[in-house]
Amino acid sequence: MNKEDKISADRSEQFSNIQPIGHFVILMLATFGLYLFYWFYRNWKQFKLHQKLEIRPGWLTVGVFIPIVNIILLYRQFKYIRGSAESRGIKELYSPGWVLFGYLFLNAMVAKLSDP
Repeated sequence: MNKEDKISADRSEQFSNIQPIGHFVILMLATFGLYLFYWFYRNWKQFKLHQKLEIRPGWLTVGVFIPIVNIILLYRQFKYIRGSAESRGIKELYSPGWVLFGYLFLNAMVAKLSDP
């Protein structure tokens, strides 16, 4: 193994896609919620790269804007996230269905609060 390969391997071991919840909330507030769509896109892109899935992250993100389809796509992504965590030895901490329910509930509350 040459020096460049060793440095590249060290960097890949140090790299993490973990985003602190505080950063996520700040970015959501700063972009008035638009960051969430980028977050979904980025997650699908990572799943495509690391799990070798035959998906198109851009089209899946566009699908988030389509009623009914968005519920199916969001559930699938939450399920992928849980599966990815389980494959790395992390115990199941949530149900994708309950996360989806919480997401839809919070969106409904925000819509209700913003209605004059």
